[in-house]
Amino acid sequence: MNPHVSRALILLMPLVIAACSTAQHGQGNARPGSDAGGGRPVAALRGSLLTWNDLHPGLAEAAGAAALEEAVLDRVLAERAAQLAITVDDRSVDAEKQALSHAVETEAAMSADQAATQLERLRRVRGLGPARFDALLLRNARLRAIVRAESPADVTPSPEQIEQEDRIANGERCRVRVFFTPSQATCSRVRDAVLGERSGTPTGTDAALLTSARFADAAVRESSDPSARAGGLLDAVSPSDPAVPEAIRRSLGTLQPGEVSPVLVAGNGFALVLMESRFPAGRTVGREELEQRLRTKLERLAMERLAREAVATSGVSVLDPSLAWSWESR
Repeated sequence: MNPHVSRALILLMPLVIAACSTAQHGQGNARPGSDAGGGRPVAALRGSLLTWNDLHPGLAEAAGAAALEEAVLDRVLAERAAQLAITVDDRSVDAEKQALSHAVETEAAMSADQAATQLERLRRVRGLGPARFDALLLRNARLRAIVRAESPADVTPSPEQIEQEDRIANGERCRVRVFFTPSQATCSRVRDAVLGERSGTPTGTDAALLTSARFADAAVRESSDPSARAGGLLDAVSPSDPAVPEAIRRSLGTLQPGEVSPVLVAGNGFALVLMESRFPAGRTVGREELEQRLRTKLERLAMERLAREAVATSGVSVLDPSLAWSWESR
């Protein structure tokens, strides 16, 4: 799966992020399945019928927490929107769908048809059928409308933020390979192997190609980063991007093409960076597009905060035993 496509889906579809919940788990004796259609048949098996009662405990344990979080968030957002006199119409929901399709198309450099196919594939992987997908679009539309109404300053880019976004989009960029691991010893071993003996190999271009091939092979086999399947390759990393760990940003300023960084401390683990090539600064994204891109990013962050807060403070009490197990284990 293209990591940029997956990122687009996550960015624009903030499914409820598990947070410290204030939910209390009651010891009620609600009959499993009583609210899920009860004894209504849902399938036939060799002449006998299966009902919602048969499916409920397994469904509740397998995916009940996710479904409950979505239902709780939908209820809380609907109440909050009503308090703010916010009405989300079909046009707003359709705008969320178009924004998602556009993000997949642009971030993965796909045609509209390819993006539609990829989006459908991603929906299937995440279990987003017609009902959940439609609910998700409505949820996002409500989240966006609420943060725009309640926190307009938080979703309006400042001049400083716009300048930083301009440096990221139009400044120097680097094509690199990265290797991540929680083990310093592993990182050191991989670096030694990548820079190991090159007997019979001339210096220059061939040596750089060998280093790149060794690094890519090590990334595929042992890196814990999502880029591992692509041999650790990241096409356009900006030394100005605060999302990049500081140690890696510093290394981008000193490495020359073909060079491998020392072992770097990055977050909760260790990293290596191989500089493949550099791209000079040049304006490729206009200011208006930059501002819109940054506004979308700020809205996403505010929407995620609102979603976490809404679930965490909802006070939901889980009464069904199977669902309580899923909720506590999430």
